[in-house]
Amino acid sequence: MLTVTADKVNSKTLEFVCISSTCDNGECIIESINGYTIKGNCKDGNIIGNAKFATEDGFVFYEGQVKKLSSIFNNYAYVFHGLGKEKFSSGNSYEGNYVNGKKEGNGVLTFADGTQKKGIWKEDKYYDEISIGFANERFRVASERIYLHHPKKEFKSKMVEVTDAEKQKVMSKYKLTEAEIDKLFALCDMKYKPTHLNTPAKIKTIIEQNQKDKPYEAYFVAQIYSADNEIYYIIYLPTAYNSWLPEGVKFDVADGLYFCIPATEANFGDYYSFESKLAILKAAEEDKKREQEQQKLFAEKAEWSAKNKFKGVFLFAVRWQFFKLRYE
Repeated sequence: MLTVTADKVNSKTLEFVCISSTCDNGECIIESINGYTIKGNCKDGNIIGNAKFATEDGFVFYEGQVKKLSSIFNNYAYVFHGLGKEKFSSGNSYEGNYVNGKKEGNGVLTFADGTQKKGIWKEDKYYDEISIGFANERFRVASERIYLHHPKKEFKSKMVEVTDAEKQKVMSKYKLTEAEIDKLFALCDMKYKPTHLNTPAKIKTIIEQNQKDKPYEAYFVAQIYSADNEIYYIIYLPTAYNSWLPEGVKFDVADGLYFCIPATEANFGDYYSFESKLAILKAAEEDKKREQEQQKLFAEKAEWSAKNKFKGVFLFAVRWQFFKLRYE
């Protein structure tokens, strides 16, 4: 007769097991239930410093620093944490910083064909290095809110040309360093915009479609006199303040979007105030038009009267003369 005792355990305790002679101190190897191994140096039962992750067939998909996750069930749950290099089956690779298993901070993504994408990652999402880190909190000022209605002139595809004197003037007026203003000017380039907002034509279309019910939350940043003597505004659309917009209208970037627009395209009143002013202006134009038409009619009547006031008397005189001659 055989007696078997079964203990109930959490399945997570079986996810990782030590397969080397010991995992207390020195070089150690831990195997995952998912079919890969982690090789590193253990101290007091934990991998310290760098580690190497490899599949069953020997493909090394990560080399670098690791972190042990806190868990009451598993002593061997490690994630990428710190500097490391990750390789993918597609042939692509990433080298940079990780936080709790996700790309975070500076890094370089190298594609199989050798091309590279350098920049900054946040929560595994890529951002071009110019697109984040700008000190923009100062631009979220209620008194500087602007609205985009019925655009007539197109937004600029990139920052307009400015003189050195104007650049210095803007830096002084808005308290920006040269590095900050260079970055601000760069962020106005359309190449840093999401797909649905990366051309002036797309922007114009989407504003017209949504200006009444789903307008963008926008703020005035700076006024610029360009080298062509035109006035432009730099405006800011913060991501957080536009997150409630429906898909196809909202955008998802680290901080927000910047645009360079003709000053005439920015309004400091909301849609309904803007439309009300338009209605008032239209009514005033109609009144002026009717008044001009009335004045024209009065002028034409006066001119006609001036030309014809003796016409009846002259005919009578001719007729009287005619009869007088006849009787003689």
